[in-house]
Amino acid sequence: MGKYIKEKLSKIIGIAVLIILIAIAVFIYFFYFQKSSSVEKAFIKNPQKVLIESKGLAEFNAENDTSNDATSQDKKLAEEMTPIFKGMGDGKDIAKNKETTLAIGKIISKYPEYSDAYFLRASVSILTGDKDYQKIISDVDNAIKFHSSTKYKSAYDSTAGMYGMRAKLDILSNNYQQAVNDLEIAVKTDPSNIGNVFNTGGVKPEDNSDPTALQKNDLDLLIAQYPDDFRVYMFRGLFYNAFSFYDTQYYKPALADLEKAISINPNSALADYFLGTIYQKAATLVYSFKLDGGTTAYDNARDSMNKQALESFNQAIKNDPKFKEAYAQVAESFYSLEQYSEAIPYYDKVIELNPENAGAYNDRGLAKSYTNDYYGAISDFTQAANVKKEKSDSFLDTTYKNRADVYVKVDNLQSAFEDYSRAIGLLFGAATISMPISQIRSIYPEFNDISDQNLIEELRQKYYPNLSYEDFAKLLLSENKENPGSTVLADLYISRGDLLLKEGNFKKATIEYTRAPKENHYYADILTSERWKQISKTSDTEYYLDIQTLDFTQTNIVSLWVKILNTNTQNYSQQNYQIDCSGKKIKSVSATNYNSIGNVIYTSPAQDWQSVVPESIGEVLSNGMCK
Repeated sequence: MGKYIKEKLSKIIGIAVLIILIAIAVFIYFFYFQKSSSVEKAFIKNPQKVLIESKGLAEFNAENDTSNDATSQDKKLAEEMTPIFKGMGDGKDIAKNKETTLAIGKIISKYPEYSDAYFLRASVSILTGDKDYQKIISDVDNAIKFHSSTKYKSAYDSTAGMYGMRAKLDILSNNYQQAVNDLEIAVKTDPSNIGNVFNTGGVKPEDNSDPTALQKNDLDLLIAQYPDDFRVYMFRGLFYNAFSFYDTQYYKPALADLEKAISINPNSALADYFLGTIYQKAATLVYSFKLDGGTTAYDNARDSMNKQALESFNQAIKNDPKFKEAYAQVAESFYSLEQYSEAIPYYDKVIELNPENAGAYNDRGLAKSYTNDYYGAISDFTQAANVKKEKSDSFLDTTYKNRADVYVKVDNLQSAFEDYSRAIGLLFGAATISMPISQIRSIYPEFNDISDQNLIEELRQKYYPNLSYEDFAKLLLSENKENPGSTVLADLYISRGDLLLKEGNFKKATIEYTRAPKENHYYADILTSERWKQISKTSDTEYYLDIQTLDFTQTNIVSLWVKILNTNTQNYSQQNYQIDCSGKKIKSVSATNYNSIGNVIYTSPAQDWQSVVPESIGEVLSNGMCK
């Protein structure tokens, strides 16, 4: 699949409806606005975030702030919801849940168009064992009805999960035909994202611990009731597919049920589409299969599954020429097969059918970049970024990163730097809440002159203004806090370092390289293995800088190691230079020469200080180290 859709899929796999509800509770409690404490109010009177922005670090420009995401109405509603979520506990205490339903009822009376409150009350009512299913269905219907309202923010991207719960209630009410109809609406609502419909929170289909979720026996019952209805087999196939992430044995029954559905109704675009998604998912997880033959067997199996997925998606398009999700998946299949030119027309069709599909613009930009249509790619990434900004899409950083990569290829280094910085700012802002303050300081020593109190308050105002100062400080000052780090963020620091190195600013590049292992300690090994970075080349010579040994500790004297490779003979030398930045002088402290297989040929003696010669490698080193 394309990167955008894979990221979307990875976020929904393995999350049960009940867990989602509890996660929503935590989300709203932590990320919506709570009442300000006296300490917080004191800080608000004297905003401090200008201190961070004054450091000249592009990632901390105000454009990456999230302080304006919530309205005053959101604040007020969240303040009233906070004690409700606190009172819920873990969602298993029936007595607390009954109290919760009464409290939610008061919220609904006050905010009758708040979709999530209805859905939460329906969920909690099921957990309490309430048998008044018609009343609960009424809550779900209201949740669906008001979901499209712009009056209040919803924690749900679509109503698919709501229709899934409605189907569960239909089955509990013995209204099986309505359950089938509701499930059809659920899967049609958002065919590319049905994780909330068929998800029990367990890792096996037999897990029935969540009473709000559809279970295997529910789907078996629908098949027994309607053995000639293709939809019920399609639903059970999707249910099995939800567990294939945990165990590949569930691909077999998932495929069998989808193929059964197609045999009953060969004209179902939806059934063919979902069969294709199962093959496509299997292709991304093919490493889980026990394959003999090593890499070749792996590649063959992956390509075979992608081709089968492509056939299914094309059949779905034949059955429904306006099925935009099927066009999207054909594009993704071609992309996975590295047939980028073939993928682009299908992305074109997706965008024609849905001009607001940011993911299609993003992935078409990727495909164009692989066909060397760099300016076309930049245009697509720009359009994707514009749509994502309007929708507050959480994957905006990915598009900035993609556009930056292409800007580098067309040698627009300033625009690339700006985009890498935007991506870093967005990711760092999101990750701040999971970092101890000591780690933040290690990544950004530029903050050393800002007190902990002020730094915490500045970060709170920029990224989490909805938290009280005390709650945010408690998270950042936790002594036992461990953060595994983000490989994406660490990669971005390295990419920005490479860019600065390409611009000839070795000192600033080194600072970026040192940030990466502070964000994710695994990058210490990566940087060690990739320590030699190319800084210059001629027709027969390449120059590499050792980023591990750059030394700026002295006031005016800097030290560095350089590898000089003769591309004709593959012989090379490693030389340690010192540069006097104030005097514009350079000297070789030591130099060892090696043959092509790494054996020492001879060692050159140290040299005295010499003036930097214009248009020489000495000038390149001097400019890079002394900026």
